[in-house]
Amino acid sequence: MAKRIIIGGQKGGAGKSTITCFIANFISNNTDLSVLVIDADDTQESIYNRRKKEINALKTSGEEIEGYYDIIPSLSKDIEGRLKQYENSYDIIFIDLPGNLKQEGVLPAYALVDYLFLTFNLNDIELDSFKIFMQLYEQVNMSEERINKGRKNEIHGFVSRIGINTARKRDFFNNREEFSKAINVPIMKNFIPYSEVTFGHRYSTIEDFNFDGDPKRYFNFYQEFMEILKK
Repeated sequence: MAKRIIIGGQKGGAGKSTITCFIANFISNNTDLSVLVIDADDTQESIYNRRKKEINALKTSGEEIEGYYDIIPSLSKDIEGRLKQYENSYDIIFIDLPGNLKQEGVLPAYALVDYLFLTFNLNDIELDSFKIFMQLYEQVNMSEERINKGRKNEIHGFVSRIGINTARKRDFFNNREEFSKAINVPIMKNFIPYSEVTFGHRYSTIEDFNFDGDPKRYFNFYQEFMEILKK
């Protein structure tokens, strides 16, 4: 049975789709695990449409790349059915959701997964959004609902799209444990740094993110992410 994962949060434009590709690429290119991404951001289908463009480009160039993960589109209200349909065919299933929690099917989807990873940037708007999301999550008893559905109940936060050497980053990580305690969510000790390639229009659903500088740049984050999945 597949491990179900959402890279989530309530703020639109936080890079959830890009980061979903980012991690799915790493797993499919560096492990033997089979990966499916359900693109349920049905207003955009950015991951599904990106893949179609990349496949067409590969056909035109004659280049072949093997081993990339599968992507299927879905309406947000149809996620539960999609999961039941595919959960025995893959090791890991990511669900990419709209940022609008009021859209039909979005909030209930959070009760269907084993691992919820909430991404945020170190600015006041996103920090406040993170806290508001957790308040809403607790108000609707999402944790209890997930347990009742027989799913593993793990939530982790992680920082993304920040400069490596900034005072705010240093201050936050010096106080990371205090922030974790305040919101009752463990914050990962590693982060995803910002780069124009990773978070720009060139992000890929096929290639690993090793082409925008040091290949080891993201390894510590990947390693910590995979260790969480092994627990």
